[in-house]
Amino acid sequence: RISREMAEGLATAHEAGLVHRDIKPANVWLEGDRARVKILDFGLARGREGEKELTQSGTVMGTPAYMAPEQANGEKVDLRADLFSLGCVMYQMARGQRPFDGASAFAILTSLATHNPPSLSEFDLGVPVGLSRLIDRLLSKKAADRPGNTWEVVTELRRLEDESAGRTAAPSAPAPAPLPTPVSAASDPWASIDDDTEVVAPPPKPKAVSPGAAGRERPPRSCRCRS
Repeated sequence: RISREMAEGLATAHEAGLVHRDIKPANVWLEGDRARVKILDFGLARGREGEKELTQSGTVMGTPAYMAPEQANGEKVDLRADLFSLGCVMYQMARGQRPFDGASAFAILTSLATHNPPSLSEFDLGVPVGLSRLIDRLLSKKAADRPGNTWEVVTELRRLEDESAGRTAAPSAPAPAPLPTPVSAASDPWASIDDDTEVVAPPPKPKAVSPGAAGRERPPRSCRCRS
């Protein structure tokens, strides 16, 4: 859910023509009891048209551990740089460590340029395969290999969230057994019989006898009894 709300916030900014350029955990705020996501610090944000270069006197502006390779190289960036940074944050949330790290900014930038982090599917983290593949796409070195539209990422995260909710939903309780249907007086021939009712049993069917004994067989008699 947090990843999806981050992507939704970025999609809204990108629609307005803004590229954040510094997506990282410190700039993602979880607000209130619901932990609603807010993206902070648009200090490095630039419009996609007529943007300025991000390098000044050999200094790269941004956070090395979360910036896209093209941003680290001082090249022109677009919304796909934010998607790379989003992938870094999502990777860290899932694995507990950053995909690109080092003891210094130079070491981190070197890792960013030369290192491909292992896919989350290689670890026993319970991360859905679809989510692992999406993060792999977001962390592509080449901007052209990343999703070209932020709403595409939002749609995929919504689908994965729905799938996850379906897998973890508590099983529904079995339906109770139906109660026996009351027998009406019209369908129950004994319903109108009380203790004073006289019941006459039907005569038994005659038994088959041999011809020699037929003369000795007494005819059946009806009996009268009280219940």
